[in-house]
Amino acid sequence: MRAVTDSIRARLRPGFNIVMAHAYVTGAPLGQSDRAAQVGFSDAVSREVFDGFDYVALGHIHRPYAVPGTDGRVRYSGSPMQYAFDEEGQVKGCVLLDTQTGAQSFIPLPPLHGRRTLEGPWAWVTDPATAQSAQNCYVRVRVTDREKSLPMRSELLALYPDLLQFQGALHEGEGGASLTAAELEDLGDIPLMKRFLKEIYALEPDARQTRMFERALQDAMGGGDPA
Repeated sequence: MRAVTDSIRARLRPGFNIVMAHAYVTGAPLGQSDRAAQVGFSDAVSREVFDGFDYVALGHIHRPYAVPGTDGRVRYSGSPMQYAFDEEGQVKGCVLLDTQTGAQSFIPLPPLHGRRTLEGPWAWVTDPATAQSAQNCYVRVRVTDREKSLPMRSELLALYPDLLQFQGALHEGEGGASLTAAELEDLGDIPLMKRFLKEIYALEPDARQTRMFERALQDAMGGGDPA
């Protein structure tokens, strides 16, 4: 980057000189989407790389941000929309720059679809009043008193057509905790089936359903006994 800016500086003409770059300036705050494009800070540069320019329009950081120590001369205008839920509530916009005076003004861009996280008990997140409060938003729902299931997701989609994420409560020892390959192997077919139904469908199979599964498993295994 320094070699590039050195080359540009050597050819500058009189007037208001602007440079645009997609880069991470050391010390700038990284959000969730920004980190996804960042690998070991390999593309990090210091603010001094941009010395000598009247204005530096930067891309990479999603929030509006003026690099400290540059009097606003080196600036990220930010993304025009919220790309991740950690950007929820961020005011997006663009910078209007007067190339005669160097004056800047930030122009907010109200989103057509903001992002909204709803976290609480199932009864609250499925309340029509709650759904109304998140109308026209991309929604992340976190249910605090139930494990997630496909029927729950279907019900949520009816309330929140723009549902992007759905998370349920995890209960250690009750089907929410992850299992290792060895634990899965030791669990056995019948307990594994019951765990699957509980996690995915929030169902506890009765004796008749369990016998049906055992017969189907025996047929699949050529008459062997299920574990």
